[in-house]
Amino acid sequence: MSQITHEGISIMNFDKAIIEGLKNQLELEGYANDGQEFGVGHGSLGSTAFEHREADILADLRAIGYNGSLESAGRYFDGYGAIYWIFDPEIMDREEAEAQSKLWVQSSLKQSESQL
Repeated sequence: MSQITHEGISIMNFDKAIIEGLKNQLELEGYANDGQEFGVGHGSLGSTAFEHREADILADLRAIGYNGSLESAGRYFDGYGAIYWIFDPEIMDREEAEAQSKLWVQSSLKQSESQL
């Protein structure tokens, strides 16, 4: 999907602050998942966006100057559910991105347990 414009003005598909946070995350670490918050108080894009609107995410990233390569993947984790992620293959390979996702899920589960 291409960037939406109205009267020559580019309209973002998602909240610009979240996309800017996502861009920063990808440039620093080369990895982001659907549960991470990108920027204090800005929230996450969520699994629906990562799973079904990847082209819109990429269009927004390109609109604000992200030039890296991106690949995506997802997996179901017992006790957590599905998680989707995008990564820059020039920074990490698919196996490293999946390992990063597993660590993130484990950390999230531990944090949830500690809040009970």
